[in-house]
Order: sequence, then structure tokens, then C-alpha cells
Amino acid sequence: MNLRNVFLVLLMIFLTSSTIFGEGKKDTYFSYSITQKDKDIAKQDDTYFIDKDTFEINIKLNMNTGIYINISEYPTMYNRAKSGFDFAKLLSTDGAWMGGAEHNNNKDKNIFLQGDENRWQYWFISDNASRFNSIEKDGDLYIGKRIIENIYYTYYRADEKTLNIKDTDISKLYITITYVTHDSSYTTFKEHKTESFILVLN
Repeated sequence: MNLRNVFLVLLMIFLTSSTIFGEGKKDTYFSYSITQKDKDIAKQDDTYFIDKDTFEINIKLNMNTGIYINISEYPTMYNRAKSGFDFAKLLSTDGAWMGGAEHNNNKDKNIFLQGDENRWQYWFISDNASRFNSIEKDGDLYIGKRIIENIYYTYYRADEKTLNIKDTDISKLYITITYVTHDSSYTTFKEHKTESFILVLN
């Protein structure tokens, strides 16, 4: 094989691998922003300062992918995210497809429940915008806007209640967002990226 043919073979391998890895990156794209009254809020270090009012979390993803989000007045999940906790393991626990406080089997395994976490919710980008208040296309990606007016307080299931942000004395919320892919039965998860930050409510 002459040098020209060797070069062509290597070029084909490079282009093929670039396509594969490029598609892989595309398939696991995730970013977020915080807005209030449709105005972007800038992050200072690890914190957003916002009014104690309705705010929006904007999630940019590929169609048919999703994120788990935990919004809590307690820092448990935030601290775990900062320490490199394996959220895929948490979410893959038997029966924990919502990864939330309603799954008491997690408490027995000492993986999730500590008595102070709020519910996890799964937000899924699809043609049906039921998980979001609106969905906009941005090139090959989609931005789902979720308006946050309430937080869901759960200190074990019996104490479950909804709190309106304006009506609470809560001054700080800890938010953890984990982008995962999973099998069709929602039992095995792969974590691609986790973001955690603090909202200070003025």
C-alpha cells in the first residue's frame, strides 16, 4: 500500500470516528439558565440572587432526552453533587424511576432518603410539552421553560404538601439537576452531567 492509500485510509478512520463522537456529544447535550420575568439572572460563584417570586428554569436538551431535578430548602443533594455522588446509582435503585422521596425502599438501603429531601421530578423534552410551560427549538436542540411557583415539601410521605414560594419564610433553595439517559424500563441510568447551585430569595 503506497503512502497515498495509507493517508486516505487514516483520513477515513478519522472522519468516521469524528462523526461517531460528534453524534455522541450531540446526544448528551445539556445546559440550563435561570430567568425571572424572562430576564436572565447571572450566577455569582455558585449562587443566583432572585426575588422571592415566580422564576423559570430553562433546560436546553436534545429532543427525547431529560433531566432529574431536585429543588429543596435543604442542602443534602447539593452537598452530594459537590462531593461527586453517584446519582445514576441512586436513580437505578429498584423502583426509584422518579428517584424521589415516595420510594421508601430507598430509605431502607440508605441511598436516598434522609428525611429532609424534597421530591425529585423528571423533566422530559418531547413533542408533548406537558413537562414544560413552553418548548422552543434552537437549531438541533430544544429549550424547555419550566415556571417555578411552588416547591413540593416532603418530610416522608405523610407530610407531603405544596408551598408557594411567595408565602414561605424560605430564603434559600438548593437545586440539583442531573442529566441522564436510561433504558426503556427506567431501571438502569447513565449520568452524563450534574449541575448544582443555590438560589437566594430576596
